[in-house]
Amino acid sequence: MKNTIYLLFTFMILASLSSCKKDKTETPKSCTGQWQGTMSLSSESFGMSLTLVQNGSALTGSFISDDESVYGVLNGSSQVKSGKVDIYFSQTDESGTFSFHFTGTVKSTMDEMSGVYYVNGYELGGWSASKSSTKAAVNHNQSYLTNLRNILSKKTE
Repeated sequence: MKNTIYLLFTFMILASLSSCKKDKTETPKSCTGQWQGTMSLSSESFGMSLTLVQNGSALTGSFISDDESVYGVLNGSSQVKSGKVDIYFSQTDESGTFSFHFTGTVKSTMDEMSGVYYVNGYELGGWSASKSSTKAAVNHNQSYLTNLRNILSKKTE
């Protein structure tokens, strides 16, 4: 009888310990956070910052170039899905409306992304960004927007 009680007590302790196991499921990685990067235009590189919030595959947030000449709020088409990222925003000023589309891939670790970008449908260069607290170097020579206007005016002539 003592052996039966002992075995039953041991079984109950083991059963309760197994239910206390730590949950080993990982929290899914997300693009949510601050991103710093560069974008190329002709032979120059310009710093940029993204603030992203991921909800499912949808992305919301904002974009700003380090020289603050280009900025915008992401529109509803922005998304990250199956390792691919698409970021859309527009900027309107006295020259007209510029529609930006950054497309590319994001690492499975969700800490680096890169690809090409389009403005008003024209592919203009490459871009890359990483989750980081350090800003990319700012190009003070000429603003990105000035270079962009010059290139787009040549493409539409």
